[in-house]
Amino acid sequence: MPWVIEGFIASGEVHCFAGQPGVGKTTLFAALALVVAGYGRQLGSDVPNDRPRRVLVVSEHVGQFETLLYGFCQAYKLPADELKQRVMLYHAARLSLTELQGELRHVIRQHKAAGEEPPLVILDTAAASFELEDENDNAAVGAMLAELKQVVLATGAPVWIIAHAAKALGRHDAEITPRGASAYIGDAHGTGSVFREEGLADWVFLRSLKNRAVRSFEEIGMQTRVEWYTTTDERGREQQVGIRLGVPTKSGETIRKSVAQEHAQAARSAEEFALRVKAKQLVLEIIERHGIAAIWSGAGASARPESITADAAMTAARLKTALGKRSSTAGEVMHELREWVGEGELDVEQRGTWWVLRKKAGIPEESQGFPRNPRGIPEVSPTAEESGTGGAAGSAERVKREGACSS
Repeated sequence: MPWVIEGFIASGEVHCFAGQPGVGKTTLFAALALVVAGYGRQLGSDVPNDRPRRVLVVSEHVGQFETLLYGFCQAYKLPADELKQRVMLYHAARLSLTELQGELRHVIRQHKAAGEEPPLVILDTAAASFELEDENDNAAVGAMLAELKQVVLATGAPVWIIAHAAKALGRHDAEITPRGASAYIGDAHGTGSVFREEGLADWVFLRSLKNRAVRSFEEIGMQTRVEWYTTTDERGREQQVGIRLGVPTKSGETIRKSVAQEHAQAARSAEEFALRVKAKQLVLEIIERHGIAAIWSGAGASARPESITADAAMTAARLKTALGKRSSTAGEVMHELREWVGEGELDVEQRGTWWVLRKKAGIPEESQGFPRNPRGIPEVSPTAEESGTGGAAGSAERVKREGACSS
């Protein structure tokens, strides 16, 4: 079986993909157009495509597609002139079904080079491309899809329709359906949804829903990032332009959920670290203001001794107010503070069940030079005889000892 994307979307069919406005449909399909056109390896994508083909994009967002393709060329060193011959852009126009069919047949035949696969046609969006009096009318939508199927049958070119999603569905719904008539689902060869996953703000996913072929994977995921470029505006002034790019990769519900859990865990770890740092800083600020800080040791009665003022005490309630977090979180951070105290970075004095904390004392200035007795040997004061206070007798005795040593 010929595929547009091997093991995911078959060729020679009409597929309809739906997603909420702003979810990232144009960004995702611009990247997929490059994969289909044969640039997947340069992008580093593992989405399989063994039959590269030209891509014809009929869009109401031609300017956005142009900006995205420019960004991909810059970021991945793609050949711009060649790419313009592989991915071609056309402004969408609301055409009658007869006009649309005629235009598509003409363009497809024009760009189907000898020996090449029939080009992929991407219609972005359905509302901008088709002249439909009522997109909720099943008969009208069914007739439009029938005309597109005739184009596919006559040319062999696959057609992808990008549609807006039903308003009742959210961005995180993995089974989004197109807005309007149910014929989009019933009459198209295949359908899919473009959506996001909770906890993965910079990811966008494409899930295959209805598909006549047996898929080898069910989703494509793309983590996006913003690349900044310096360009000039119409007045010749430099400006910074941010372009959101990404690389499509094979995905699935299990992979997606696993990545979301990893991101959530990383976010929690980063937040916990930030809370611990903030709590330590608060203790140091109390010491700076009051000379000491006090914290309950966590064992025994928690009543604060009278010798410790409320201003100097670090309590769970005070920590909760400072961190702006739930009491359970404040309790966990308080436990972390006790472990920090146990590491010995502060001087600790026990007062009942409370620890009184001070900064460690520095080295006195007068002791900062070399020690007078570096070996640490105790100095013995000389006897009266050895110090010379013993008179002639003492001197004579010293001479005798020295003579004995020299002999």
